[in-house]
Formats: sequence, C-alpha cells, structure tokens
Amino acid sequence: MRFSLLPLALLFLTACATLPTENELTHIRTHQAELDNVWPGYRVSERGFGIIDYQSRIILLGDVPEHPDFRKQENGLSVSTDTYPDLVSSYYIERDVLPNYRATLVNSSVSANTRMSFLFHEDFHGYQDEAFVGEMAATLAYADIGSMDIVNLLAAIQFEKALLTETIANLETDALEYLGLYIALRQWREKQLPQSFISTEQSIERKEGSALWLEAQVEEILSPPKTVSGSIIKKLNLSTGAINDDLSARLFSQRLYGTGAALLQVLDQFTERRSWQTELEDGSAPFTLVKEIMDLSPEEEHKLTKLVLESPEFERLKTRVRAQGIPTSTRQRVAAVVEDYPYTLELCVPLITDTPKEEFQMTFSFSNLITLPNGVLIPRVNRVELNTKLHRFVISNAPMFLFTEQIVDKSGNPHGCFQVLLENKPFELGDGSMIPTEIPIIGEYFNGTDPIEYTLFRSDERFGIIER
Repeated sequence: MRFSLLPLALLFLTACATLPTENELTHIRTHQAELDNVWPGYRVSERGFGIIDYQSRIILLGDVPEHPDFRKQENGLSVSTDTYPDLVSSYYIERDVLPNYRATLVNSSVSANTRMSFLFHEDFHGYQDEAFVGEMAATLAYADIGSMDIVNLLAAIQFEKALLTETIANLETDALEYLGLYIALRQWREKQLPQSFISTEQSIERKEGSALWLEAQVEEILSPPKTVSGSIIKKLNLSTGAINDDLSARLFSQRLYGTGAALLQVLDQFTERRSWQTELEDGSAPFTLVKEIMDLSPEEEHKLTKLVLESPEFERLKTRVRAQGIPTSTRQRVAAVVEDYPYTLELCVPLITDTPKEEFQMTFSFSNLITLPNGVLIPRVNRVELNTKLHRFVISNAPMFLFTEQIVDKSGNPHGCFQVLLENKPFELGDGSMIPTEIPIIGEYFNGTDPIEYTLFRSDERFGIIER
C-alpha cells in the first residue's frame, strides 16, 4: 500500500512549530526587566498581552490563571482551547479573557513591523485609564480656532513641527536653541487661540503623546536598530500635512501624537524620568513641563518670536498654505454629507456595569472628521468597532456620528449611543427596539441577543442646525 507522509508531516509541524506571533510574545518576556523600567508605574510583567492568531485562537503572555479554556505550552504561553470567530475582525481589543483576567489582544493580521508597538500603545491607554488623573483627549476642528488667521495658524503648526524635529535630532548638541524658538512660536500661536483649543491640544498630547513615547521606547528595546528619536521623528514627519485636503484632519489628534512624544523625549533628556512621568500622570501637560526647562524671560521670548515670524521660512510656509487652499466651512461640509445620506439611524445600548466608560469600548480609523457641539461627524469611517458586555458592532465605509458626551435616559441610566447615516430608508421613521442581528443595514456586523433602542430620523433634521 502506498500513501503519502505529507499530511502527517504537516500535522506534526502544526503541532510543534513555534509561530512568529508566539516568538514575538516570548521576546517580550525576555526583555521584561527593561520594559518594566520604561514607565515604572506601568509594569509589563504584571499585565496581560495576547495575540488573536490566524485560527481565531487567543495566545496569551502573562501569569494566566489555570482554566479549562486555556492550555499552557512549553514556551510558557497559554493558548485557548476554543476559537473566537467574533474577534477575527478586531485589529485589537481589551477584554476580560477569563474571570478576573484582562488582556490587550492584537490581531495577527496587523503588520509584523508594527504589531508589537501597536499592542503596547493600546495597552498603555488601558494603564492611563487606571493611573492618569483627569479626562484626556478630544478633537480639534475649524470651529475651534476662534478669530486666529487660518494661514498663520497652519504655517505656525508646520514650522513648530520642523523646530521640534531639529530639537529631537540634536538632543546631544544644539537642542535648546531649537527648543527656545519652538516655545516662543507656540506661545505666540496660543495667545491668539481660544482656551478650549489650547486645553484640548495639550490633553491630546498628554494622552496620545505619552502612548507614542512608550511605543518608541518599546521599539528600541524589541526591534533594534530602531531608536526612540528616530521613531518620533518619523511620526512627526507623517503627522502634520492635510489628509484629503481636510482642515479638521490637519488640526486633529494625529498631529499631536508626534508633538506630544517629542516633548516627552525632550523632558527625558533634560529632567529625571520618574519626576516628569509622575507630573504627567497627575495632570500636567507635556508643553507645560517643557516650558519650565527653558524658563524664557518676556524679553527673550519676544526676541525669539520676532526672529521666527520675520524669517523667510515662515513666509514660505504661509505661501504654501495659501496655495493649498482653505477648506470649506463646517456648515457646507455637513450639508454635503447630509445630501448624500438623508437618513440617520441612532442605536443606543444600555450599559449594565458601574463603570460605563470602561464598558463601552470603541476603536475606529478614518481620514477626516467634522467637529460638532456634542460629538464628531465622520464623513466616512474606514472601520469602527464598538463593544459592550452584551453587544458588538463593526461598521466599515460608512458615515457616522460619534458622541463625545455620555448619553443617559430619562431615569438617568447610561447608554452607549452612536449614529449611522444611510442612503436609503430601512424602515419607517420613529423609534423602537430590536435585536442587533435584525438591524437591516447590509454589509455591517451587529451581534448580540439583547434588544437595543433605535431612532430613525431625517439627517437634515438632525444636522440642519449647524451655524458654520
């Protein structure tokens, strides 16, 4: 009898081989001591990390409690005995994998070049929720700039990026010269902007900048020859231009990931690490702490500001901004979305825990947005994932409105709400409740067995009150 040994060999390899994703997790364990020292309050050795592999299994690194749903391997990792097809579409998710065991998971489909840095970036946000004082991060858009001349604003932002890049590139030599110019220019800009803009900008730098700074530190440890300064400079150079020629995107948080991380790297060079990290956790903004390094006198600040504003480079940047064209008003942009999507479906999920902010988990990616009084209108999300204890929603390539404030019903009970704009009317206008799997929106993934509340109304009625 003739038969092939190939299937048996493949089975053996599948059972015994260590996958690249598993190597990445064991690599973390090898460098745990170094990683624990990056941010002393953020103990990598005490946190849960994992990967959703190509078979929809969960592979965990950490002190995983014994449980029949997971088996311990010889390499120290724990692999789920079951699959989780509901996680296949998740780029990352933070969830209770087991009772009293929470882990941040990243999908193996994420590029191997960024998978581990992405994992740490998102897990650090979980640490921020635990340790950082105060609310952090929001959005910036055209309506937030007050009366400041838009050409001067955009030129200043680009010049600031260039000065920060030079500061980081010359930390061992001329950093303070560039840093002084940066501080003077930014303070000139801040004097012309509403306090709401300044506070939001600093809040985003505090949250996303610290996560990116930690990500850059992790890359240097796990992926040499990458360096912290090199990673931050790369992010600075990627994060300031217009996205789809949209002003909101120029001012939105992507720009502030890089500036926040750069400011923290300056602090790490010139001050004691644990000191600035503690101040940041307690509520200080990166720029506030950096200004203390220079402590410019009014005379020094005036001299440096004059030097920057009268420079040929600033004039060149203003000319380039004018050539790009200034985007349309908020009102015009909203009207364009409403014209294409005349119906809006609002979905509200009751939140059942004592910590609704943590229960209603949302991740999303997009290229531009429109900031409105109580949330953001995203003309087209690339992808949004919303998770609660009982429901999961995945939406792609659709316009959405996401609330920046928590919604409560008449009885004061918190709800997780979001709105999807539609080309066609799926059913009659009005409100009611339905099971998520019965929601008639083709091409989206809605999961959950408990009914949720809905309201369908005309988009022009919902968004027709915009003034700008």
